[in-house]
Amino acid sequence: MESSHVIIHEKLAGNIGGAPCTLRLVMHMGQDKDRAASNLTFGDSHPLLRGYVGGDVLIPSLEPSPLYVVDGYVDMCHVDERTPFTQYMHYHLVLSTNTGTRYTLDGRKEMRPFMSGLMCYSDATTLHIVVRAQQDSPKPVALKGKVRVTLPELLKSLILLRGPRKREFVGRLLETLARTYLMRTPRATSREMAKPEDSTENYPSYVLHEIATGKNRLDSFIQAVTDCLCRRWCPHYLQAMVLEGCCSG
Repeated sequence: MESSHVIIHEKLAGNIGGAPCTLRLVMHMGQDKDRAASNLTFGDSHPLLRGYVGGDVLIPSLEPSPLYVVDGYVDMCHVDERTPFTQYMHYHLVLSTNTGTRYTLDGRKEMRPFMSGLMCYSDATTLHIVVRAQQDSPKPVALKGKVRVTLPELLKSLILLRGPRKREFVGRLLETLARTYLMRTPRATSREMAKPEDSTENYPSYVLHEIATGKNRLDSFIQAVTDCLCRRWCPHYLQAMVLEGCCSG
């Protein structure tokens, strides 16, 4: 394996399936897999924002011993053609126990341009994960959860950042976040969606609504103006983005 351009240490902690879990990951960025295969799964981001992942995962409710990452891949600027304004950090890990039982962990950090980036820190440090047993496993299981990078761990990751291209990596990553939260321009290509000539290039403005529930409690939520997205960008999707409740339809 060729030397890594950037090495990142990341520790995340939270809950999965109602029980605590911890991820200790080492990411070797810039070691891109075969482009044809990786593009099919992870999209076409800059090679420096994609790489291999190693480390271990502790999920005591699933296995008493650590789960080791035997194969892993990360893409820090994955884009779904159905949500071209949203940036995802996509993690795909194959986990194995000492006895050979294997699980698949898929996770992603979801970065949406709400409120001009006020949610940037929370979005970039929260990983939504799903753990599934592989088909040949004697323990069919599917657990969902959420893990986060704390501020001390984030600072530690920045201090321990290694590699000859770490400055370029930080610059590339900040560039993608600026495009998501400040410029708010879509990343989908013309091949992925047909864009009419009169469609806008910017993220549509939101409207703040306050509604009273049956319990006389005010729930504030942000509903994006979906005319542009639904009628021009994605006619077959109705996107209603809600600040509280995390639901989109």
